[in-house]
Order: sequence, then structure tokens, then C-alpha cells
Amino acid sequence: MTLSRNARVMSGITILIVPTIMYGGWTLLGILTHGGAGSTASALRLNETQWALWRAGHAHAGVWTLLSLLLQILLDSTRLSTALT
Repeated sequence: MTLSRNARVMSGITILIVPTIMYGGWTLLGILTHGGAGSTASALRLNETQWALWRAGHAHAGVWTLLSLLLQILLDSTRLSTALT
């Protein structure tokens, strides 16, 4: 299976987003293990609601990124009739 140029570009951009999500995971790990994020352990204090929202937002970012990459590949490999394109 070969991807079109547009699909390769969008897949590449999507893959470049992954380090950002990984950095967010590293920050999240620091918050959960040390209770704070930033240059010092107590630079940022979050209450329970903020922790829950931080975790949920980070998890959703990873899921949506992987889903968009999968859908990009699947949509590019579909064959549509000329009337639909």
C-alpha cells in the first residue's frame, strides 16, 4: 500500500505531535509522583479536580492522535467512484 503525498504529509505532522504528548506524560508523571510540576517540586499545585482534568485531557490527546493517524491511512487506501470525488 502506498500513501498519497497529502496523506504522507499529514501522517508526518501527526507523528511529530507525539513528542509533545510524551512531554505532557512526563509532566503528568511528575505531578502524580511528586505532587507538583515545574522547575521545583512545588512550583505548581493542583487540586483533585484539576488533576482529574489534566489526566483526562492528556489521555484524550493521545487517543485522538493515534485515531487520526489510523483514519488517515484507512481513508487514503479507500477507492471511491469518480462521481464521489
